[in-house]
Amino acid sequence: MFEKRYEKEKITRYIEIFFIAFIGIQPILDFVSYFGNSFSLLVRVFAMGVGLIYLLVNNKVQNNFVKLIYIILLSLFIVANTINNYLVKDPYSLMQEVTYGIKTIYVIEMLLIYSTVFISIKSKIKWGNVVEKLIVLNIFVINLIMLLAEWTSTGNSSYDYPGKEGHSGWFFSANDLSALLALSFGILLLHLINSKKVAYKLLLFFLVPITIWSLLTVGTKVGLGAIIIGIAITLFVVLIRLIKKEKEWLNLCFLLLISIFAMIYVPQSAVGNNLGLDSLFSDDDKKVEEVKPNEEGNQEPTQEEIDENQFDIKEQVMTNKVLSGRDQFLDNAIQDWKEAPLSQWILGMGPGGNYPEKLKLIEMDFLDLFFGYGILGSILLFAPFLIMGIIIVYSLFKNKFKKFDARVFISAIQLGMGVGIAAFAGHIFLNPSSGIYFAVIFSYLYTIVATSSKNCNE
Repeated sequence: MFEKRYEKEKITRYIEIFFIAFIGIQPILDFVSYFGNSFSLLVRVFAMGVGLIYLLVNNKVQNNFVKLIYIILLSLFIVANTINNYLVKDPYSLMQEVTYGIKTIYVIEMLLIYSTVFISIKSKIKWGNVVEKLIVLNIFVINLIMLLAEWTSTGNSSYDYPGKEGHSGWFFSANDLSALLALSFGILLLHLINSKKVAYKLLLFFLVPITIWSLLTVGTKVGLGAIIIGIAITLFVVLIRLIKKEKEWLNLCFLLLISIFAMIYVPQSAVGNNLGLDSLFSDDDKKVEEVKPNEEGNQEPTQEEIDENQFDIKEQVMTNKVLSGRDQFLDNAIQDWKEAPLSQWILGMGPGGNYPEKLKLIEMDFLDLFFGYGILGSILLFAPFLIMGIIIVYSLFKNKFKKFDARVFISAIQLGMGVGIAAFAGHIFLNPSSGIYFAVIFSYLYTIVATSSKNCNE
């Protein structure tokens, strides 16, 4: 019996090492997928299998059995969803729908696994510092690849139509890249202000503007939002520390220099071009399309007609800028939902809805998941996030916010931003490359706040 227990502990330890290392190889997997092979997908599926073994053999962390039961129930639901849509939908792309089903389970399973891993190792190593360093290392590798792609002019274009600038380096998806960099940027700033060694802090300081360049070079609005939110919340933390008379002047100087760089570079960047920031205050936006003569003749349009026309144009422009054309796919999904049978209301229409030819997502994760997996599926899919979120909030109030430090504040804001990205731009819950960062940061916050060990904050 002792030998069996020792073997289980040995397997558990090796698997925990694997999953810690797995965080650090994410840029390599994303880079390899750029060349159109299935190696990255196979590695991630393998990680899912190893994760199930880990939950089976690890008996030190509570609720592992509940997690296993949940994963089994979710897998059975995905099978039911697949069978139902295979019978109902025509045309039906089996490979694409199964692939998206795996992607959907992947992010949730990584959340359950990493929350277990962090709780299990929190008394053995300075786990929080290790996680932060791995995310920073990933940012460094991504920046290096982006710089090499820029230098050789071989970056993968972010957009397929003229007038839009930006590239995603040697990474397959600009949206995935901007989402994962956005989630990681706040952790980089957190690691910067928490670092004590001046030499290491200087290295991190030089990494920050390069990361800002990468976020803006991709060309999506998500990158710009991440920069504004990341710098703002970190400045807030540093100012609060200064009020408490902590030695934060170096951090404040760093953040002010970073802010100045960002403000100067944004209008010159791909994002600046795509949002028209260089002509924001020009007279061009005041021009109004010609209004046709009214029924009374060829008289000049009234001021009321001009104002109404201006409002319609601005409203349309604003909708296009915010949703980036996603409203068209949303309208299609709503129409499919109205015409769908009851079985699809309960089990979902599958990824892309009842597509006429080719599967196409709305790229707004909450809506994609709702239409894809129905009422029952939505409850199952969001249950872990909601339950863990409630536990985090409850623990903070129960402990009278004693554990509410910079890491809790910044990681919580990063997760909130991730939810916003998922809602309006997608590429979080249905995308392994960016979704794993959301799962890791969520688990990081959960372990700090919702566990009682003295070492959980190390």
